[in-house]
Amino acid sequence: MELFLALNGQELIADDPSCIVTILKLADGSLTETEFADWIRSNTNPS
Repeated sequence: MELFLALNGQELIADDPSCIVTILKLADGSLTETEFADWIRSNTNPS
């Protein structure tokens, strides 16, 4: 995800623990795709 964002002019600003928790929630179904997209938007900056 971080590489994809970088290739598209975005910088991931979330720390590693936050990323891990978020991806695990996405994997176990407790985080929806929409919620994940919102998380990405709130944890990136243009590079």
